[in-house]
Amino acid sequence: MRPILLLSPLLPLLLLANCAAPPQWVKGTDRSAYYYQGVGIASSASQAERDALFDLCANIHGIEVESVMEDFLRERDKVGDRGDQYQLESDFQQWVKTYIEGKVPAEARVVERWKGQGQRWAYSIVEKPGQERPIKRLYNQALANVKHHAFVPGWAQFQKKQPRKAWTFISGASIGIIGGAAFALSSNDAGKRRDQATIRIERDHYDDLANQRFWISNAFYALAGGMYAINVLDGMNSRVEPYQLLTQVEPGGVRLVIKF
Repeated sequence: MRPILLLSPLLPLLLLANCAAPPQWVKGTDRSAYYYQGVGIASSASQAERDALFDLCANIHGIEVESVMEDFLRERDKVGDRGDQYQLESDFQQWVKTYIEGKVPAEARVVERWKGQGQRWAYSIVEKPGQERPIKRLYNQALANVKHHAFVPGWAQFQKKQPRKAWTFISGASIGIIGGAAFALSSNDAGKRRDQATIRIERDHYDDLANQRFWISNAFYALAGGMYAINVLDGMNSRVEPYQLLTQVEPGGVRLVIKF
């Protein structure tokens, strides 16, 4: 029995687990009833975080970021480019402060970061005024009995709004059970053919085949058991942040990120 055959059932799941999909907020944010949100893209992490906070501030004051950028660049063209990056950033900060007539709230924070497509991304949030108690209440309601649901593959993950993880556990357990049963039946069939064989070389062939399929079947069952165990541990122990449950992209409600 070659070791690679025992690992073969695990390969699709390993590949799936290694596919780093971008977070949902990279594609755009919604008009949440509970949070103001901002997303920034830049070549550096610090610039992306700053742009995310500016986008958040523009969201709070109902300002379109595109308009701010266009107006700022239009005004700069009138006086010419000084060729000083620091001065450019300083001018832009002053323009933003004057244009939106507000500051980033002290409670605002960058909560997630992502690197991809040759860029850095940052996601910032702050609770809307008076929404702290509703957020806590809705969060507790959304996660009620989540630990009990952990014993059904994927249920707790769907409840925590982690669909990718949920489908990984469901797929892994399903592939393991179906594959294990299929190879167990195939092993039994090879065993019957071995017992019916009258030629030694034929008996040896079916005996090897039965043993090979038996171990592959066990590998699939091990996959199912391992995925189920990880599913239970993840469902009972992993934490999801309130904003991840209460910020959802709604049809027609997506606000696309702006790249500075």
